[in-house]
Amino acid sequence: MFPENDDEFHEVRIKSVVDDSSGLRVITGEDGWSLGLPAEPKVPIQQGAIARLYGRGIGYPVRGVFVDGERVFYSTREEEEAKHKEQRELAERDAREKYMQGAPERAVRIAALPTAFRERLSRFQRNRPETSWRNEDYEIFVCEEAVKIARHMDAVPDVREPIKAFREYVEAHEAEFGISDQHSGNTFGAAVLLAFFWLRPDDGEELVSKAHAAICPLLGCEDCGCFAVEKAA
Repeated sequence: MFPENDDEFHEVRIKSVVDDSSGLRVITGEDGWSLGLPAEPKVPIQQGAIARLYGRGIGYPVRGVFVDGERVFYSTREEEEAKHKEQRELAERDAREKYMQGAPERAVRIAALPTAFRERLSRFQRNRPETSWRNEDYEIFVCEEAVKIARHMDAVPDVREPIKAFREYVEAHEAEFGISDQHSGNTFGAAVLLAFFWLRPDDGEELVSKAHAAICPLLGCEDCGCFAVEKAA
């Protein structure tokens, strides 16, 4: 029987059922969406059956599946939220432990950076020490890449202005500069901008030190401890 007092579901007719190489039984509905189920579910799953899927919809976890009224698996909203909370807490604990274990290596990497970049990282550590475990490795990577870019771009002053020409030149010489292949669009853009700032003859050091955190567009100044937080205090 279906659970009572739970209207967070939608139903779809199953168009196909396939056992894949990863050990899952994959059902695809007539709406085109697919879902992996245990390879040996407790109830028969056949083409043409009606699947009732519990959850908030596309982009959210499926917390329950019934096929032709028979339960495959099911969790209440409260049970699902408790499970996700536990998973988040475990993931955060593991990330904090990894951060602490990496302290010696991280200290060496920071010490190798120019003064403006070290001051930049010190600001984030000072303003938001409680988020360093989450943000600092991201920021160090961007700073290292910015220094790498700036040292190569220092030799080509004719393409250092404006920022558009600067970035286009960097993009055209990524392999030559030894730029990491681990960049996202955000980290690459932030590294290019910091390099651009650092090469400014008059205010470059200050701009690097006070520029927004690389991850600020994703998390905001308050979480990152940007210079803007100091100004607002």
